[in-house]
Amino acid sequence: MQVIGQYVFGWVLPKTAHAQYAIMEKVARENFKEGNFFYFHTTRRGVSHGGMCLQNNKFVHASTCKGVIISYLDEAYWDNRIIGFKRNKEDGSIFTT
Repeated sequence: MQVIGQYVFGWVLPKTAHAQYAIMEKVARENFKEGNFFYFHTTRRGVSHGGMCLQNNKFVHASTCKGVIISYLDEAYWDNRIIGFKRNKEDGSIFTT
C-alpha cells in the first residue's frame, strides 16, 4: 500500500496497516469508492492487513505468498475479516509529503 499510495497519489503512508488505520478517516461502506482502503484482521486480533479499493468489488493488496494481487472483497475469507473502511481526508492532508 505504501508503494501504490506514493506512486498513484503522492501519499506517504505509515508502514503498518494498524498505523494507517489509526490515522485515516472512517467511511461508510455505502460511500466507499476507488482509492479508499479496506482493513482486515488476518493473523491476529486487530488490524493486520490492508488493501486499496478498485472497481467492481475488487481490491489490491500484498500477499505474503503471491506478492501484490487483486482479490474480491466478497470472497468469504475477506468478507469475514473486515474491520473497517477508511480514506485519506478529502483535502489529502493525512499523507501528503
